[in-house]
Amino acid sequence: MENLSYNALHNHYLSLRLFLRKLLSTVLIPCLLLFHTSVFAEVHDQYIIERITYITDKGDDVDMSQIQDKIKTKEGEILNSEYLTDDIQLFMKKLPQYEHVSASIEPGSEEGKVYLNYTFQKKRVVRIVRILVDEGGAELEGLLDGLATKKARAFRTDTLERDKEYLRKTYVRAGYPKVKVEHKLVEGSREKDLEVQFLVKPGSQRVRIKKINFYGNHSIGDDILKDVMKTRTRSWFLASHPSYNDFTLEEDLEAVLRHYKDNGFLDVKLQHDIKLQNNKYAWITIIIEEGRRYRVNKVTVDGAKAFEANSIKKLSGLDRIKYFSERDLRQGLQKVRQHYGRNGFALVQTLSSYDPMTGALGILIKEGEKQYVEDIKVEGHEKMKPERILLDVKFEKGDLVNIEKIQKTLDKMKATGYYSDVKIDYVPMEGENKGTLLVQVKEAGTQYISFGFGASASGPNGSFAYGNNNLFGTGLGLSIQAMASEEVNRLGLIFSDPHLFGSDFELEARVDYEDRQGDQYDQQRIRTRIMIEKAITEQLRIGFGARLEFVTLDDMAEGYQAQNVDVRKETRIIGMISTLVYKNETRDSAGDVKKGHRIKLALLPSYADEGAYLKAFTEIVGAVSLGENSSGASHTLSGRITLGYASDKAPVFEKFYAGGIGTIRGFDSRSITPNNSGVGANALISMNASYSFPLIKNRIKGVIFIEAASVGTSFTSMDGLRAVGGLGVRANLRDTFLGTSIEAGYAHPLISQEGDRLKPFYFMFGEYDPAYDL
Repeated sequence: MENLSYNALHNHYLSLRLFLRKLLSTVLIPCLLLFHTSVFAEVHDQYIIERITYITDKGDDVDMSQIQDKIKTKEGEILNSEYLTDDIQLFMKKLPQYEHVSASIEPGSEEGKVYLNYTFQKKRVVRIVRILVDEGGAELEGLLDGLATKKARAFRTDTLERDKEYLRKTYVRAGYPKVKVEHKLVEGSREKDLEVQFLVKPGSQRVRIKKINFYGNHSIGDDILKDVMKTRTRSWFLASHPSYNDFTLEEDLEAVLRHYKDNGFLDVKLQHDIKLQNNKYAWITIIIEEGRRYRVNKVTVDGAKAFEANSIKKLSGLDRIKYFSERDLRQGLQKVRQHYGRNGFALVQTLSSYDPMTGALGILIKEGEKQYVEDIKVEGHEKMKPERILLDVKFEKGDLVNIEKIQKTLDKMKATGYYSDVKIDYVPMEGENKGTLLVQVKEAGTQYISFGFGASASGPNGSFAYGNNNLFGTGLGLSIQAMASEEVNRLGLIFSDPHLFGSDFELEARVDYEDRQGDQYDQQRIRTRIMIEKAITEQLRIGFGARLEFVTLDDMAEGYQAQNVDVRKETRIIGMISTLVYKNETRDSAGDVKKGHRIKLALLPSYADEGAYLKAFTEIVGAVSLGENSSGASHTLSGRITLGYASDKAPVFEKFYAGGIGTIRGFDSRSITPNNSGVGANALISMNASYSFPLIKNRIKGVIFIEAASVGTSFTSMDGLRAVGGLGVRANLRDTFLGTSIEAGYAHPLISQEGDRLKPFYFMFGEYDPAYDL
């Protein structure tokens, strides 16, 4: 066997070291030991051991005199992996004061010779872990959590290098490109106690980005290139200059390179230079050699039989591109595959070729045969019955295999909350144009308990909820909800069936008891409601239902009943409910709506003791994202308009009140009535405009808002306008036991009327739906 190079030797040394660590950590599992011996006996039989050292993890020599004659590995002899493992077993047995022994091999003084180093680690427990930062460096939060070296655990030398590399990379990302990390071991008061210190030497002040300059970019502007980069200079969003980060800059250079290639510059080259000003600010220069821009002069389609070639070119969009782009090509071919997949060609393949000399782009399509569903199988279920799972799978035997329909089914199943993981695969039968649709599920825990508490100007409040979204594996839902505050106590029981009688109609039945204390009267209300809803499209839902309510009014204020002689202390309500909801929204990583819109409309024709009446409300909400931070939390502008109407014969408790969360913050709940009479309004208008922005990753956001509201006896006779401006802080607690977000803030009145009751501070859980309680 020929001698191996030094690089090869080094690679074998790394492999051996990794192997020995695993070997010792598992107490020399025999099968691994035999494999190791057979492999390394071949690799290392040409190397002579020039020197052997035995040292502790502190660098002290280990006394081997008592077992020297039993050690098989000798200086001047050939390196033998079998002897090596035997010797380590010997060390562990005869030197019990050491917990761990590792071996490392380094190239010797000349070709064919090596140094063999044994490191012995005593049994010690880490009592304290410290990170000490030299002057000029910042103490970053959360560093101890990322270390493998932990307090009260056994000390391991092999974790030190990993921890130092972790600290180095973290500080580089924080803007210290010249940082160095060392470690120091300090013996404790007891022999086995150890203090581990990591010494961070920043090497400079935190380097911040002053400016990014581009040269040679004749075809693509600076602003466009900066948009594809994560590295940023100071902007109006940022209070200070961002920190310089080597790793992010490397990613950015790749992003700029990719952007050029996606725009036809296939030969583009980049160089970059970084200049530091007083070791404090970084000036980044990116030099671009654009090279030739490759055009697409002709697009051809071959192999298309089911569809015309021109239609393929049109739906792919490739007939409209001027310059060759791998991104546009990928997207175009994806559109072609999706089109074929919607029409049953589940096994379609697309290939492409591009000739840079002529600018000819060719697409080759291998259609295959249309595929049909022969069978549908469910795997992985435990509690849920297959027939219940298949209610969400909108396929039947004999159907075309529609890839788009499979994806929609997959999305719907994930949205049910029944499963922690769902996969749908099509398995074709060999030699035939049919196969099996395989639905693989992993059931999730569907029971939940949530509770919360808070305080507002009116006093403390709290909530509790228990539910099971998949009762006994049937897909039925049952939940209990309770809420208590100084003004309102509410208890509710909700039952839901997402597939009423095995159909696509959804049933929700609920019973609520509410005790509300108001300034003009106290109210006890028992409400029953049954709703049946159906999704017409992914965005549009309609619903129909009925309601029955019993309402009792007590403790009316003096003069209130005199002003409202028709007020009854006990009232029954029988009514119908019809709803229409159109929703097209996307959310950011914090769970907040970042863009899209939502429209709700509800009509409630009803009959009470006073006679027949109509109650209606609508809500329009829109949002647009201005960008996201590195954690995916969005800067979002949003707005809302809510309109409510109740006819003249509506009971006083069915009419509209403004004030509080959902209509206008900064005013006492339900305190705004026409002429401050205390009697609810026939018409309400409420508006909101807000800007939310991330403060800490996707956990904490700031909120700035303006809200306005007005009530009246009709839309043509509105009372005085109220308006507030305010700010708040929102915390994302969706992955905690609360399962939602909380928000607290301050609202300052901009327009108010005499006699208004103000409440400047607010606190709320989740996303309040103003249409629900109107």
